[in-house]
Amino acid sequence: MLVQRRAPDVRWLADAVSAADTIVLATPYAAALEFAAAHADALAGKVVIDATNPIGPGLTLSVGHTTSGAEEIQRRAPGARVVKGFNTYGWENFADANYPGGTPAMFIAGDDPAARQIAGDLAQAIGFRPMPAGELKMARYLEPLAMLWIQIGRVQGKGAGFTWAVLER
Repeated sequence: MLVQRRAPDVRWLADAVSAADTIVLATPYAAALEFAAAHADALAGKVVIDATNPIGPGLTLSVGHTTSGAEEIQRRAPGARVVKGFNTYGWENFADANYPGGTPAMFIAGDDPAARQIAGDLAQAIGFRPMPAGELKMARYLEPLAMLWIQIGRVQGKGAGFTWAVLER
């Protein structure tokens, strides 16, 4: 039996991009790159929160040190206001960010201060403490932090019930 597969109909996506002020990329990294390239003109001026991680074979990062996944998305959509955030935990923590020991940190990096503020406001609205991490190039450190969370939580079997916190004196 021959089964033909057709590409999904995504014509609605262009309308959604046009209507949005802020877009969260929560897809596999390769799909986020394709999305940014395909919609670069429509993304100009919009806040694009990159929640992806460029995970390669063997749970390694496919980019790093001299660039980051977020910076590569920015290259494909140069007019977008790309912010890195929401990438360091599994979905379970977004479903419930309540922890008895305090408020989990959400690290946010981006070149546009107003875009970082928008991402921080969103983080706070869902129960996280926004922690500005600086310019977008700091995503080079946030993506490995996600890999550490994956290693501890998923690979070593701790589970998703932990987050990073910032303690101050």
